[in-house]
Amino acid sequence: MRNIILILLLISIRISSQTLDYNEYHQIINNAEKAIFERGDIDSCLIYYEKAFDTFNEFIFPHDIINAVQLAFFYKKPNKKYLINGFSYGIKIEHLKGIPLFEKEYIKLKNDKKLEEKYSEKRKTYLSKINFKYLFLIYNLSIEDQLTKNKPKTEYDYIRLEQLNKIINYTKIYGFPCVKHLGVGDAEIFREIEQPEKDLKELTKKYKQKLSYFSVDENILASKFAIIILLHNSCTYVKLEEILLEAVKNGEIHPREVGLIYDNIYRKIFINQQKCDIPALSNGLFVLNQFVKYYNLGVSFDLLNYKRFINGFDLLKYENTNSNTNTISIEKVNDIRRKFNIASIELDLKKKTFEQKNGLKLFWGVWSCL
Repeated sequence: MRNIILILLLISIRISSQTLDYNEYHQIINNAEKAIFERGDIDSCLIYYEKAFDTFNEFIFPHDIINAVQLAFFYKKPNKKYLINGFSYGIKIEHLKGIPLFEKEYIKLKNDKKLEEKYSEKRKTYLSKINFKYLFLIYNLSIEDQLTKNKPKTEYDYIRLEQLNKIINYTKIYGFPCVKHLGVGDAEIFREIEQPEKDLKELTKKYKQKLSYFSVDENILASKFAIIILLHNSCTYVKLEEILLEAVKNGEIHPREVGLIYDNIYRKIFINQQKCDIPALSNGLFVLNQFVKYYNLGVSFDLLNYKRFINGFDLLKYENTNSNTNTISIEKVNDIRRKFNIASIELDLKKKTFEQKNGLKLFWGVWSCL
């Protein structure tokens, strides 16, 4: 009890709406994760979650809410209040489907009439927050990107630069195009406002097989479209650094998504596709991008094993690819993560171990970067 009181005292100062800085939100969430995954202290963990959710209630990252739901349920603490709160930020009961922890509970939740009433009520609040005009623009930009990404390099280079400039201009008008403004990926979100012809699956029908693979990822609790476009341009972080940092501060993009984009600079470093100044590797890496060949960048074997564990990729076969394998250590990665209020490598490992051992799903977003 004494520890809980101390925590309450430490985080008791409320941040006014005029000074909200989502860097502080991420610090609080990191403290929640440290409490549970390092110390096994569920009470402190939930206090931190509630502090973040109450203080930053204009927008809460949906995956943080669903993680709080899972942890509270696992430890037999009240959890429906988090789920109900999450309805205002795009959470559906369906987001619990497929999580082993909720295998027996899912049907009960689906048939809970009171929960259904709360969902209907709060869903209206959620829909009112989505910028549907903006979402439609991003859908069309994403379709153009998918249709042109296999064109000759010189042609696609021009197109993706144009797309990058459009995102910059859109951001100036509407804010950065991620989950805060566009909502959680939802295949029939426009149908809910009686504009089904604008849903992605309707927009891609005319392209038939060309875009048969391209769909809304409803199970990542994020908005993937702008992120994917930005990942197709290796120079995105260099060109958008100030915009991305401001977007983090405003809660418009998660710092782990920024880390994903940053590491993407080095994804094609060895095939001469860079047309921007590449930051020195000595600055560090986030190690948040599934498809960066970190084994060619001089990361330590411990970091290769981290990626293997987190993403399930067998990277050990690349042990001898680069002789300078100690250039980037776990400590170096943690340094740059700390500056962006991203959990350490060690905390991520404990989180993943807990997830696998207990049947939760705790990593979300594009390429599970969140």
